[in-house]
Amino acid sequence: MKKNILKLSKPFTFEGETYTELNLAALEDITGQQLCEVEKTVKRQYDLMPVDYETIEYNLNYIFLLCSFVLNKPIEFFQSLPSSDVIKLKYKVIRFLAGMESEESSEVS
Repeated sequence: MKKNILKLSKPFTFEGETYTELNLAALEDITGQQLCEVEKTVKRQYDLMPVDYETIEYNLNYIFLLCSFVLNKPIEFFQSLPSSDVIKLKYKVIRFLAGMESEESSEVS
């Protein structure tokens, strides 16, 4: 199994390129400062309530923006994914950020 690879449920085409998986290995290199920048951007752009701040890593806009930053793809790429792949991506990122990704299978299919 490949570490930090998210297998998509079916081929996904965006801007003429077809994807069958997403390589999320770049998550390993993200810093706390970069996470703070993503958080600030999400709070500014999406008018979150203060109660949402403590669980911001569960917010899809946060996940999309973080992945956009990490994978160098427009946020629309992630917004266009099929819903089942969005949920797999969300929980893969959450598990990674919580340090749980190495404790279980590193491939979500």
